[in-house]
Amino acid sequence: MLRMIVSDWNGTLFSDPLEEKFFQGLCKKAFYKALKGMSLRTMTSLLMRGAWGFREYLSAKGRKTKTLEHIAKLVDILNPCVFAGLTQAELDEYAWKYAFRIRKKLDMRLIWPIRSMVRERNVPLVIISSGCKEGIIPAMELMDIRVDRVVANVFNMNGSGVTTGFDFQITDNKADLLEEVLKEHDLDPSEVMYLGDSLADEECFGMVGYPVVSFFTKSDLKEKYSRRFGAFVPVDQEDFEKYLNGIAG
Repeated sequence: MLRMIVSDWNGTLFSDPLEEKFFQGLCKKAFYKALKGMSLRTMTSLLMRGAWGFREYLSAKGRKTKTLEHIAKLVDILNPCVFAGLTQAELDEYAWKYAFRIRKKLDMRLIWPIRSMVRERNVPLVIISSGCKEGIIPAMELMDIRVDRVVANVFNMNGSGVTTGFDFQITDNKADLLEEVLKEHDLDPSEVMYLGDSLADEECFGMVGYPVVSFFTKSDLKEKYSRRFGAFVPVDQEDFEKYLNGIAG
């Protein structure tokens, strides 16, 4: 019987694999702030770091096996001038506007059936992602879905409530995080569903009783995970709903 749903975010519930729009928006925000303040030094730094970071972004998209390494480098480049210096209020306001803009990129074929499980059968939902927690939470709140826990990368804050940078720690360690979640909730892995789309989710598929690949997953990976882990490959929303109802007990 299904007792918990654990899901990836990027490429699973949300179509963008790198969540670049969230960070591109913050880059624009930082540049406009410097422009408004007529800070030539800051604008020059932003342009230089932006060019440097853009190279890492292209590498992240092109070198799939090294994506997270390039994202980590990109974060290090942008932390001093883009991700640091935001107040909590500024970050919250930006995150909610972002969530409203990207709501059409959420995969309702998965989200609506999951919402039904959460609401009607009280099945807990946990999201484990190498994405940004501040972007995930408002997006799910807009969909009116209760998420019991979001395990994702976050912005660090100092004692004055100002960001000191983006803490990119969750990368290729999802299996360890999933194990922690299972222990915290004292769950039998055979009663847990994990939804994912990529190589970063592979270990997690092998840890649970109900592995499910997302609609955005590439065809070769769908076949691989179906064959190797017995992962369910939904055809459409109705197919996923039937599968959920069948294992919900």
